[in-house]
Amino acid sequence: MHSDKRALILLDLQHDFLRLDGRLPIEAAQMGTVIDAANAAIGQAEEADVPVIAIRNAFPPSDWLRNLFRRHAAMAGSPGAEWDARVPLGSAPVFDKGVADAFSTPALGRHLRRAQVDHLIVGGVFASACVSATVRSAIERGFRVTLLEPAIGDSSQPRKARAMRRLAELGATVASGMDRTSPAPVLERDS
Repeated sequence: MHSDKRALILLDLQHDFLRLDGRLPIEAAQMGTVIDAANAAIGQAEEADVPVIAIRNAFPPSDWLRNLFRRHAAMAGSPGAEWDARVPLGSAPVFDKGVADAFSTPALGRHLRRAQVDHLIVGGVFASACVSATVRSAIERGFRVTLLEPAIGDSSQPRKARAMRRLAELGATVASGMDRTSPAPVLERDS
């Protein structure tokens, strides 16, 4: 893969993770930043003709042990599993997953192959869990990965920083901003 055909992937921006009353919220201080950065990225992706793809947790209610550990967050069919309306997706496709790694959903890989995407721009939650699992899997599959740092959250800033550092060590690029003046804008129109 060498064409640098990009897609913006947003992971798990759901009620249970982005609301103070959610079952498993990210750090409160990160919520507004993640929402604002995700919206900015969506706007830039649309301007640049970069496809937007949403990944949503939909954990099966029958997986009682995992659900207990996760405080029953984002269980399939629950209100907490709904995509947060403060990050409108428009007509972006939404893929549900029942484990941390978004590539556990075969339809995602097929969708990316059909679109000839080889570079994933990633935002979402949790940096140390679903974002990490998905990015590791993407790198193993040969995708280039850029992490949109402001659009990624976790339960604490130190936990997020550790996860981002580990993913950078694996080969992901960390982008601190999405504006056109940054040294490496990631959401400009393909030439």
